[in-house]
Amino acid sequence: MGSCGKSKLSAARSGGGTTVEPEKNTMAEPQMNLPRTLVTIKRPGAKDIVVEAQVAVSQAEQAKGLMFRRHLPQGEGMLFVYDQDQELGFYMANCFISLDMIFMDGANKVVGILANARPGDETVRSIGRPSRYVLEVNGGFAARHGIGIGTVITWREWNR
Repeated sequence: MGSCGKSKLSAARSGGGTTVEPEKNTMAEPQMNLPRTLVTIKRPGAKDIVVEAQVAVSQAEQAKGLMFRRHLPQGEGMLFVYDQDQELGFYMANCFISLDMIFMDGANKVVGILANARPGDETVRSIGRPSRYVLEVNGGFAARHGIGIGTVITWREWNR
């Protein structure tokens, strides 16, 4: 699990896979040293928005996500990258800030948004359909910037 916690729901629902419980150590440190990339949110008829995002690729990075952060500057976020489209679920264990989770398919189009996820909520939430990428940003970001289903989001390659 990760995001402020992530889980692969498709494996859990089918009885396969393993479930990783959220860390309970509230003294743990946030991960701040992940690679970064510039994410561009393309809005038809409006100016593009650029977000600087840390990139979480490994299971360990995805499991920790934005846990233990007390603040996320506006214009920053975390991009979760998976190898294939799959139904993903996220929870907010050990997360102290409200987040929007913007789910994209393999074509980088938004397929769902979980808006204003509540800090500390350990309920696994999903958009109910497969996705390959998730961009986490401050709660309310998607609504403020008119991001919706079909919005295209791109990013630059990053160095590992």
